[in-house]
Amino acid sequence: MNTFHIAEISAEETFPLRSLVLRSRDSSIPCPFEGDKEKTTHHFGYVRENEIVAIASFYQRKSDLLGQKEMVQLRGMATHPDYSGQGCGKELMEFTIDFYRDNGFDLIWCNAREIAFGFYQKLGFLSKGENFLIPEIGVHRVMYYAFE
Repeated sequence: MNTFHIAEISAEETFPLRSLVLRSRDSSIPCPFEGDKEKTTHHFGYVRENEIVAIASFYQRKSDLLGQKEMVQLRGMATHPDYSGQGCGKELMEFTIDFYRDNGFDLIWCNAREIAFGFYQKLGFLSKGENFLIPEIGVHRVMYYAFE
């Protein structure tokens, strides 16, 4: 029987999946983001049989496109390729949506990669603004989930 749980994890525990899925494809190269160590930042992991197979990090940051509401930015959402399409990322996001709703936030926003637009739309995220290019990473779009 496969067992899993979702837990708050350290920034360092996100680095292998960030590197493997989002950046260099070499999970041994650390992949820190600005703000990882801020007290208001939270990192969550989907842990399956003692292995972190999906991650998401959240930073209290505003988006100029979305106004002055209480919001967090999702960055570094990644699922290990061996577990892609098995619902790990979806369950992780549903957990974090509930977490931020329960903690009084108005919305979650992200710079979603083009390949992930459909994933976020299925979770109820909406698009804002035009697509834009992040060099060496690809086409992105601001997407957000509002609790209203």
